Amino acid sequence: MKGTHARSVRKSFNRFIPSALRSRLSAAYSSGRLCDVRLVCSGAVFPAHIVLLAVHSEFFARMSGHGVIEVERVRPAHLDLLLRFLYHGEVSMPPSDYLAFLECAQFLGMNSLFVEVRKEVRQAEEVAADHEEEEREGDPKGQVDG
Repeated sequence: MKGTHARSVRKSFNRFIPSALRSRLSAAYSSGRLCDVRLVCSGAVFPAHIVLLAVHSEFFARMSGHGVIEVERVRPAHLDLLLRFLYHGEVSMPPSDYLAFLECAQFLGMNSLFVEVRKEVRQAEEVAADHEEEEREGDPKGQVDG
């Protein structure tokens, strides 16, 4: 089946944040409550919580105390994916966004996140490559000898 690899894939970050805290952070982020920093990225503004950003990012840890943080060299769509990943514990994205997502995490000094997601991406790419190879070889599963 061509085109099956273009669908969104969900990445989970749940092991890093306990579920009760994750649900409260998610609700606070979604409602904009208690946000103490605004990230500005190519004109887009993202209200956020510096404590969550700083514990995951060397870049944001250095910027704590600033009410507005300019985020350069990152596309707003990728920063949005990264923030949703941090706050909600998971995110869905097309495979074509993986590399930019990883580059965004790496640029912002989110090293543990970068390593974890890079490992998952490599595993997903290996599975996709194996699947494509099976399709090219005419996977014999399900065929009946006649």
